Amino acid sequence: MTPVHEEVAQIEAEMEALAEKIEHGRKVAVLAKALVAAGSLALVLLVVGVLRGSPGVLLFAIAAVLGGFTLLGSNRTTTDQFRQRLSDAQAKRNALISGMHLHLVP
Repeated sequence: MTPVHEEVAQIEAEMEALAEKIEHGRKVAVLAKALVAAGSLALVLLVVGVLRGSPGVLLFAIAAVLGGFTLLGSNRTTTDQFRQRLSDAQAKRNALISGMHLHLVP
């Protein structure tokens, strides 16, 4: 392969890895939202009186809400960076391919 073809192949491999990281970030975001929801529900149930007011339940609820929000924010920032890197890689790949002056074969 020519160096341009090799570079395009490397960029495409990087794009595939970035896409996997973005998908992992989506899964982490779902987990973080579930943590926030579970913690919030536990807090509401404590306030309403459905759950006993034990320190363990209160600690879990507060930790789940705060941890979920922290995880969600950190994950969003990281995923946005991966999306930007993916967009940059796509632009670079497209520029390399358009510069190859490919011809259609009948």
